[in-house]
Amino acid sequence: MAKVELKQPIVEEISNLLKEAKSAVIADYRGLTVEQDTELRKQLREAGVHYKVYKNTMISFAIQGTDYEPLKAHLEGPTALATSATDETAPARILNEFAKKADQLELKAGVVEGTYYDADGIKVIATIPGREELLGKLLGSIQSPGPCSQSDRGSKGRVICTGPVWPGSLFFVFMMTEWKRTGSVHKRKI
Repeated sequence: MAKVELKQPIVEEISNLLKEAKSAVIADYRGLTVEQDTELRKQLREAGVHYKVYKNTMISFAIQGTDYEPLKAHLEGPTALATSATDETAPARILNEFAKKADQLELKAGVVEGTYYDADGIKVIATIPGREELLGKLLGSIQSPGPCSQSDRGSKGRVICTGPVWPGSLFFVFMMTEWKRTGSVHKRKI
């Protein structure tokens, strides 16, 4: 079997991973102990991130003509490729957190949703919470009591607002409904 025939499936594997991926990060793993590498792989696997070490030439062939082509400049030394098809920030977030504990792990660069980022840019992307956490924060802010209440017995059923009420918020919708029903909504600062 010729060398090309042996390498073609690997290049296709990388190409398929990158086609499905929303983000990809490359890292230099030199110096990690077996225990550290095992722990890193476990964390990435739990987050649904595909992590594998490939030869630089294989990655180089696979990224030709794609959004990931700017990564070619960083394909030196040992290279691990982390991709995620579900969470755009997961590879960067997990690798960056792990790099804080293991100084040997070095983020090289990455591509998130078609945009190239160098090592510093990937560290900034790593600070963005994941989709689940962002949805949780959104739901928490919707369910929070906010600046308006009817708990004051002296308000005679009027809505009391102690802060800004933004159009599009549930409180604004409630106030507009109350205004249509009663003809007035009182707003005062406390």
